[in-house]
Amino acid sequence: MSQEANYITLKEDEYLSSPHFINNEDIYEVSFGNDPKNDMRYTVGRKYLNGRVEVTFIEYDHGSYTQFGHRRIYIRAEADQKTEKMWKISENQPCMITCKI
Repeated sequence: MSQEANYITLKEDEYLSSPHFINNEDIYEVSFGNDPKNDMRYTVGRKYLNGRVEVTFIEYDHGSYTQFGHRRIYIRAEADQKTEKMWKISENQPCMITCKI
């Protein structure tokens, strides 16, 4: 582990075995914001925008964290029951990730 540019970087093999590692298939929900009562939540399987958009997958970008120290989260969604596309990207926002147990 090394200290660079005011953040801690981990070598990829150290990261994959660390408690910071999150298996993307286990992510169920992500909440953005500092206040749990007023944050913005995205949940896999939930519909947004009057039912036109359904969140299909939430991905934590492990490469962005190990290389740059950035917390990047991708939210993929299906619009109008057609194809899955990237819907939202968050970088370095205060967030809480909920995983399946």
